[in-house]
Amino acid sequence: FVLCVATIEARKDHATLLRAWRLLRERHGAAVPALVLAGRAGFGAEAALAMLGEGVHWLPGLGDAEIAALYRACLFTVFPSLEEGWGLPVTEALSLGRLVLAADRPALREAGGNAALFFPPGDAAALADAAWDLLAHPARRAALEAGLARRAPLRPWRAVAEGLA
Repeated sequence: FVLCVATIEARKDHATLLRAWRLLRERHGAAVPALVLAGRAGFGAEAALAMLGEGVHWLPGLGDAEIAALYRACLFTVFPSLEEGWGLPVTEALSLGRLVLAADRPALREAGGNAALFFPPGDAAALADAAWDLLAHPARRAALEAGLARRAPLRPWRAVAEGLA
């Protein structure tokens, strides 16, 4: 499965993600794995929740351990958000060795650096193409994932705290 961790709300742009997944299923059928949305319903969630369909699973109310298990088990993660202060799911996924497809927004570029893969915000076709590239080429996906530690070196919390102090 492919994972998206985020509160379901309008600014997180689950609608684009769900349109992309529908496109993938139309193009490639059963070759497309499930999409898992992990996060509670928030402001403006109704439109995205109304779009849930075959091959999409919504898991609200999970704890930290369950989210970490999803990150470890997924093929890669997707974060289509249009507006973020930072983009914690991008950093979390990368820190756990998972590739991220993220909307090309300044905060997400900062969070993902040169380790995340980016698509034009709101562009379901571009997201579908980028996701299919990772799904159809597992060796490429594995090579990109193997290089994450080199491309996304994360500082230990102590170093972050000392830098802030």
